Amino acid sequence: MWKISVPLLSVVALALSLNQNTEKPDQGRGHGLDVRLSLEKVEFSVGESIPVRVQVSNSGENPLLIGNSISWVDGGSPVSRIEFELRDAQGHVLPRAFAMIGDSFSGKKEPNPGAAFLSSYLLLYPGYSLMTRIVVRPSLFKGLDKPGSYGLSAIYSSNGLSYPPTYHEAGLNESDVMSLPFKSWSGKISTNAIRFKVRSLPTGRDQ
Repeated sequence: MWKISVPLLSVVALALSLNQNTEKPDQGRGHGLDVRLSLEKVEFSVGESIPVRVQVSNSGENPLLIGNSISWVDGGSPVSRIEFELRDAQGHVLPRAFAMIGDSFSGKKEPNPGAAFLSSYLLLYPGYSLMTRIVVRPSLFKGLDKPGSYGLSAIYSSNGLSYPPTYHEAGLNESDVMSLPFKSWSGKISTNAIRFKVRSLPTGRDQ
């Protein structure tokens, strides 16, 4: 479940202002955004899924437009994407076991640019955060089904609103994008690294 810490009235005001400003917004390019990973616990049993909290925070001084969801599958054209990297205790990168393919395109047509925009973006004020939980299953990485110590990090990325396929998918055109009075964040950010252990299942003697 998403937890969106953003004033509702400000989002509504953004939709109403879509055609009130003709200045093209600047692109954030990696400034003002902080993305952190965290765990509720640091020890898991072999075969147990690992819930990872992803928190996107505005650490700058100005409001930023970001995607209101984060995709971690391959394919499609999501507004925001996160790519995980897993390392073992020796620091070796564990390869993905398979690709998670997703298609983010939708045939649904929003009634107007404001509604289309709000279906894909939100305005994140300084000091506010967007948080979600992504479940990393052991089958996603080769070797994660074995006992050991692991480190997980990620790269969060977004093309922002300067990328035509992104704003076209949201139902917007170039004029709509140029009318936005706020900055749209784009770029890539490396997250922090989190460590956890995977332990063997207890044997009958240990139970």
